[in-house]
Amino acid sequence: MRPNSLQLLKKIETMERDEAIEALTSILKSSEEWEIKEKAVELLIRFDDPEKKRFQLLKNVFLNDRHPQLRLKLIELFTFCYKKDGIVFLKEQYKNCKDGAVRRLLIEMVGKIDLENSIPFLIEALGDTNIESKKSAINFLGKTRTNEAIVPLIELLHFRNSEIRNDLISSIVKLGKKGDMNVINKYLNSEDFSIKREIPVILGKIGNQTSENLLITNLKDENPIVRKNSVKALEKIIELKNVKHIMDILNDPDVEVEKEAIRILG
Repeated sequence: MRPNSLQLLKKIETMERDEAIEALTSILKSSEEWEIKEKAVELLIRFDDPEKKRFQLLKNVFLNDRHPQLRLKLIELFTFCYKKDGIVFLKEQYKNCKDGAVRRLLIEMVGKIDLENSIPFLIEALGDTNIESKKSAINFLGKTRTNEAIVPLIELLHFRNSEIRNDLISSIVKLGKKGDMNVINKYLNSEDFSIKREIPVILGKIGNQTSENLLITNLKDENPIVRKNSVKALEKIIELKNVKHIMDILNDPDVEVEKEAIRILG
């Protein structure tokens, strides 16, 4: 940042509100230095804009200057000063943001400010190439109150990505506890084994009577990994009267399933 730019910013900090706003907007219109524009945006956050007089100018800056640090600061300003109007604009620009950190902050602000109206957007963000952006979308969807997100979240299990597995399962469990479990239950017979193997884990964490009954039925699945995961999932939720179903698989043809049953039975 040039010395004269620093001097100007220091001078602005001592100005009266209207004079400071005029000077800051002038910088945003004319400066070619992203650093000074970032500082100008930071200072503008102090001043509310109820009539949205600066909104279009700030949108133009976001569209025309793609430096990540400047865009991060602009996202803060849009969400702090313009709330849902700012969020609407940011959602429109999501696909045009090439930097992963920018997309992540954008997703986080959308989730914090307008969660229930942004479910389609967050579902779209599940396809983000940045792992942290993807995690943010996953975790916010788990906080919603609709079944709309369950299928897209379950389908992500197909990729067996260890970096997002726990977040995925946690969000699916939260949605399952709040809503209709039928969507989850249908995946017990999924032809996609990467998904099918995780459904017992999810049911065990949901932990209700329906989950227990389905897991008991799953002990007869033809795949040993599914059977083993079902045994393990039953450990903390099975009622005493149903322990006999665990005992029935002590002679399972797969040694790992048998070991898991023995471990649970003690």
